[in-house]
Amino acid sequence: MKSKLMIIFISIFISVTLLTVGYCFWVKDLHIIGSINVVPDPEKLEAMKMQLEELESELESQKAFEEQQRILEEQKLLEEQKLLEEQKLLEEQMILNQNQSAVTEPEVNNTIIDNLNNETKDSGNEPEEKDIETEKSSAAPQESSIEPDNSASQ
Repeated sequence: MKSKLMIIFISIFISVTLLTVGYCFWVKDLHIIGSINVVPDPEKLEAMKMQLEELESELESQKAFEEQQRILEEQKLLEEQKLLEEQKLLEEQMILNQNQSAVTEPEVNNTIIDNLNNETKDSGNEPEEKDIETEKSSAAPQESSIEPDNSASQ
C-alpha cells in the first residue's frame, strides 16, 4: 500500500512540475488590427446619470441652505450693531443727563443752604457772622461755565 501511495504522490508532483515549467515557455502574441469600440451598458449609464443629477440637486440645495445661513448671520450682525449703537446712544444720554444734573445740583444745594441760613437768622440764637461760601451762595444765582459736550452725540 505504501508503494502505491508513493507512486501516486510522485506522479502528481512530476505532473505539476512539468505543467508549470511548460507554461512558462509557451508564449503567443495576440495582435489586434483596427479599433476597438467599447460600448457602455445603457442601464449602468442611465443609473450613473441619475446619480449625477441627484448629487447636483443635493449640491444646489446645500448651497441654498448655506446662503440662507449666511443671510441670517448677516442679519444677526446688523441687529447686534443696532443694539450696540442704541446702547451707545443711551450711555451718551445718561452722561449728558449726569452732566446737566451736575450743573443744576449746585443751584439746588445753594437754595438749601440759603434756607438753612434764613432759619438760623430767624431763630436769633446764632451769631450774625456768615460763612464766605454761604454769602456767595445767597447771592444771585451764578451761571455755570460747564456746558454739555455736544461732540459726543455726533
